Amino acid sequence: MRVNVMGANVMHFPEQALPWQLNSLAEVTAYVAQVCRQVGCSDLRQKQLELALDELFTNSVIHNSEKTVDGAASVTIEAGVAGDEVWFRLCDPGQAFDPTAPALNTANAPLSERAIGGLGLHFVRQVIERWAWDYQDNRNCVTLWASVADKVE
Repeated sequence: MRVNVMGANVMHFPEQALPWQLNSLAEVTAYVAQVCRQVGCSDLRQKQLELALDELFTNSVIHNSEKTVDGAASVTIEAGVAGDEVWFRLCDPGQAFDPTAPALNTANAPLSERAIGGLGLHFVRQVIERWAWDYQDNRNCVTLWASVADKVE
């Protein structure tokens, strides 16, 4: 649905519920691709956002799906656009985990000094403008905002 709010382009895409398992990754990627195409992202920007949501979804399944709080086994994804930013919200029923917390592992440390893990979230931080995490009703929800235009640093 597209509406104009005080001169800003605003659109919301329906929430999609998916099984909380790795074989749902293709559906997550397809959802992100569809949103990106509809809001006018370039191919580069679409791939960046697909990889960012891939990372968040995969981490959720691999590190948290056996720790469900209420026995629920679905994850939800929704998206929207406001002005020149697109946003995605991914929610899972696992134990509380804040991926937006400051990284313990720096990408600039020598390889021999790095702990295992953390580089995927580092990548996410590089391709988005901002993100937020909240835990409500036994669900982790991560929302990320990204410019529709390419982000190249």
